[in-house]
Amino acid sequence: MRVAALVLTIVAFAPTAGAADWYGEFHAGTTRATDAGGSERVEGAYGIGVGVEFNRWFSTQLDWHTLGENSPPPSCAPLLCVSVLYPEHGYALRALPRLPLGEDLALELGIGFMAWEGDVTDSGVVFSDSGTDPFYSFGASWKFGESWSATVEYQQLQHDFLDFDWTGATLRYRF
Repeated sequence: MRVAALVLTIVAFAPTAGAADWYGEFHAGTTRATDAGGSERVEGAYGIGVGVEFNRWFSTQLDWHTLGENSPPPSCAPLLCVSVLYPEHGYALRALPRLPLGEDLALELGIGFMAWEGDVTDSGVVFSDSGTDPFYSFGASWKFGESWSATVEYQQLQHDFLDFDWTGATLRYRF
């Protein structure tokens, strides 16, 4: 997967020959983690990102996201519930192809990878894990000023045994 992330990075930053606009953004929303057994965990989540917009149709972006906090369920016996270890935060690198729907509206699709990590403390023992998994997103963006835009977005991290679904809004400022 790391080779795929490197290839995605090279392909995404290859069109830098033209003028590019840098932007920063803030994400706020809700994360829903669902495991194979159907149990869910819903928490508030936020993140920040920086990106390069090469033209109206394409940009690349690096984000940092929270995904919620780990804690062993109260019904677990001590040291027997480390299987509930979830990613808590991570960095996502994604390519964002965009379909303009006029001067101020656009649809966005994000494809990339998230490097995540998480830990949980159970009976005084800290367990940690990390990994890299596929990351997808789609949303609708509205430009409401010379430098400002807002996006309503859905994102998904496909973890080994969990799916993380994030829904929320993003505020973007172009430098």
